[in-house]
Amino acid sequence: MDSTDADSSPSVEQGFEGQTNPGFWRQVTLRSMAIAAVLATIFSLVTLRIYMTIGVVGALNMPANVLGYFSVKSLVAMLRRYGIAAAPFTRQENIFLQTCVMTCVNVAISGGLPNYIIAMNSHVAKSLSNHPDEQDIIDHVPTGQYALFLFLTGLVAVTSMLPLMQVMIVDYRLPFPTGSVVAHLINSFHTPQGAYVAKMQVAAILKTFLGSFSWSMFQWFYSGGEHCGFQSFPMFGLGLYKRRFFFDFSPSFVGLGMIVPHVVNFGLLFGAITSWGILFPFLESKRGQWYHTDSTSSLNGADGYKIFIGITMIITEGLFNFIKLLSVSSIDYYKKRQENDSGKIKYMLTSPSLNYDDRKRLEHLLQC
Repeated sequence: MDSTDADSSPSVEQGFEGQTNPGFWRQVTLRSMAIAAVLATIFSLVTLRIYMTIGVVGALNMPANVLGYFSVKSLVAMLRRYGIAAAPFTRQENIFLQTCVMTCVNVAISGGLPNYIIAMNSHVAKSLSNHPDEQDIIDHVPTGQYALFLFLTGLVAVTSMLPLMQVMIVDYRLPFPTGSVVAHLINSFHTPQGAYVAKMQVAAILKTFLGSFSWSMFQWFYSGGEHCGFQSFPMFGLGLYKRRFFFDFSPSFVGLGMIVPHVVNFGLLFGAITSWGILFPFLESKRGQWYHTDSTSSLNGADGYKIFIGITMIITEGLFNFIKLLSVSSIDYYKKRQENDSGKIKYMLTSPSLNYDDRKRLEHLLQC
């Protein structure tokens, strides 16, 4: 039965029936590139700081989408107010803006800015050995070489993901949670009700920004050094403070705790209690037996055990999840292949088994 009957759920694509599908050059606009450059810089700096501070980065697709939508809509409204013609802000242009922002953020992380680029400097090399080989020290990466490296990193999507797009998304219709959520969010924003919701969300973001900035300024005025002020508040006593149990009233960590799932928050809490409360004091008691250095930054001492134990746990868990994901995806791919055939796209566009929204989205995708 065709799902376009009256009993079916309301169609999303019917709300955009009167709009023409813009071509490629109408999606790639100067205004979107300019706003994407500003947002990409902001979100890249935020992501790098969170990554280097705690190592866990929450999903920033939603705030990037909200700010990008509000920025372009505000620009269009301002231009029209002064009598300057401006093309309407379409869903396709919104996707282009969102893709530019998140690509810059991902390239910054994949390019090694928060991890292995820093790991090649002299400070890390000296922590591994008292007399490191100069060839192992790279304090300055040539700009041209690093730009080429980032460019090649950015081509990964073109060389690997695009050939799989038609098979994975169009032919077998495999679900991708993050992409699906972003798509629903973009569709909702480009409706009258969604525009109102986006305006309310931006207002909440601005209020939160002012509150967080004011609190950071207040902390700065009462900081007297590296281990002084609200940034090193001994909430649990001076004994536990020496074991790094204190509260720093950092808005970044509070916001990060609101973004990441509960399992991550409780996992970090359990890891902090287990490591700083049990494991690290035990390692310190083995000084002179397991290691013979008193340096707190040398990997030949207690830090070597701390770092490699944590890395081993992370790699083991990641390897298990990779094998599990590969197995589940292979089974799902095999089942979809039994149900569909990659040469039946034209049949799918007219098949009554697809609802109206799926047909329209397939048409737009094939026209790109």
